[in-house]
Amino acid sequence: MCGEKIACVTGASGRIGRRLVEKLKEQDFQVRVLRHRNNIDDKDLLIYQGDIGNKELIEEFLTGAQYLFHFAAELNDQNKMIDINVSGTKTIVEAAKNKTIKYFCFLSSAGVVGKVEQKEVNEKIKCIPQNLYEKSKFEAERIVLSGIEGCQVVALRPTNVVDENNHGVMQFLNSNSLPAKAKLFLRGGECAHVVHAEDVVNAALYFIEKEFGEPECFFVGYDEDYLNTFSGLRFLYDSYEKKLTTKETPIQVHLPIIIPYVLRKILRGHGNMGDVKYSSKKILSHGFNYKIGLSETVRRFRDSMHKDTK
Repeated sequence: MCGEKIACVTGASGRIGRRLVEKLKEQDFQVRVLRHRNNIDDKDLLIYQGDIGNKELIEEFLTGAQYLFHFAAELNDQNKMIDINVSGTKTIVEAAKNKTIKYFCFLSSAGVVGKVEQKEVNEKIKCIPQNLYEKSKFEAERIVLSGIEGCQVVALRPTNVVDENNHGVMQFLNSNSLPAKAKLFLRGGECAHVVHAEDVVNAALYFIEKEFGEPECFFVGYDEDYLNTFSGLRFLYDSYEKKLTTKETPIQVHLPIIIPYVLRKILRGHGNMGDVKYSSKKILSHGFNYKIGLSETVRRFRDSMHKDTK
């Protein structure tokens, strides 16, 4: 790439967006961010303040840029999900069609798949999203994957994203409390679907120089790693914590995965079996490699726990 590289980022305050911005700066991009709240303060960024649905602002935000990373989403407030996740995405896409954007990366979610019967899920599966968040993200993904002429379009579907500051499903690892032990005993055999935020960012940047011809969608996660289960995570954590070899680390006892599955069905009315895995075969077949991986993710988590207690 030559000349001035201008990248626009929405969702820059999120756990993935923050890392993306830092990586872009390291690679000498001029970075513009769109913020709704006054929660970003960085003199190296060009900050656009306003709503993602503001067409005039989005037009200005994208003018002259070549790279667009749309990572903004509403995860919690159902009253805002359609406006932000669907209408906001439509505004972004429509504006990008009239600009110089040559690479557009959209952050979707593995959750858009919804209810499945298959044990190994790939990108060709029919999505049946269950809740409003999943439905809104799937609709946004559909809008993005309709394509933009002259632009390379990629949608990423990360699994459960964690890092050293946002532990997500790994929060129970450093605890021997009764709730933590109960969770491990109940859900130990189920896939935890962990993926590190840095590897999601690496995937977003990896495809900048790739050419597909058509928009592409990729799962991003470590589900192929047999230790990406709740008991497997604890196994890795204990091996680091107690400085044991994997042969010395005790195996965690847990219930059969059918039991938490039945409980979810009773409590929520829907849910997948805990052995469903989202395949990385497609992204790996395009030459991408996970630089962090599961074991390093757990090691970083363990180190952050010790740092916090000092």
